[in-house]
Amino acid sequence: MPARQQAGLHFGCLEYRGLKNILRKGLDLEPLPGERVRAWSKGHASLVDPLSPSSLTKKASMSITDELVPVLKKLRLSGVLNTLDLRTKEATDGVISHSDFLFRVCCDEVQRRESKQLEQRLRRANFETTKRLEDFEWSFNPKIPKAKLVDLAACHFVEKQENVLLIGPTGVGKSHLAQAIGERACRGGHSVAYTSAHRMLSTLRGARADQSYDKKLLRYTTPDLLIVDDLGLRPLDEEPIDLYEVIRQRYERGAMIVTSTARSRSGIRSSSTS
Repeated sequence: MPARQQAGLHFGCLEYRGLKNILRKGLDLEPLPGERVRAWSKGHASLVDPLSPSSLTKKASMSITDELVPVLKKLRLSGVLNTLDLRTKEATDGVISHSDFLFRVCCDEVQRRESKQLEQRLRRANFETTKRLEDFEWSFNPKIPKAKLVDLAACHFVEKQENVLLIGPTGVGKSHLAQAIGERACRGGHSVAYTSAHRMLSTLRGARADQSYDKKLLRYTTPDLLIVDDLGLRPLDEEPIDLYEVIRQRYERGAMIVTSTARSRSGIRSSSTS
């Protein structure tokens, strides 16, 4: 009975009662300190020393990470966990210093938050489809003022709270360009709302009937940039009052892009107003 004898020696007793106690409690079935135990992985046995430095380091790392989770969640920094293992490995391997480790972890969190905020701005903008300036076919109509439109995509007019009019016949890409500039504004950190003129005016007209006018009006007056597409495509009837109210409340508070069909032989004409 070598295992029981070793257990008896370890617990300092080889008497009958002592051995009986060892057998009753199953202490002889437990590995002694420093004894190798078998760890099964994928059907193959491998010998692992539970007191080896690598095993202790792994357990300590897991323990620290487990303790970090509630702390990071309380600080609203749970996104740090996405890259924590990578940054920790870089630090333990000596690739980066402790200060660089902290800097990179913070940068990872900032990048994650900015990406999430961009997704929210694009979703709230309610674009018809994803339109980008890089995807626009400028060769389709050489008369389109490319330089001026590319300059608008820098969104300085949004910061200056100016208004932009894109005027041209149907099918020249006014909606594409308006939404592409709006997409650039979202990437620049601005809040954007896209709507067709008909949908906006119909919404406000219906809001007058259910007493929700002020609440619905905020959809069009609070964003940094409001894009109103196809203004004048349908008769305004009694809706000029609502259009005037949107423009009045946005005056010197936010920027607008308005696209409209015009009797123009050229492509798109753009103009800015403050």
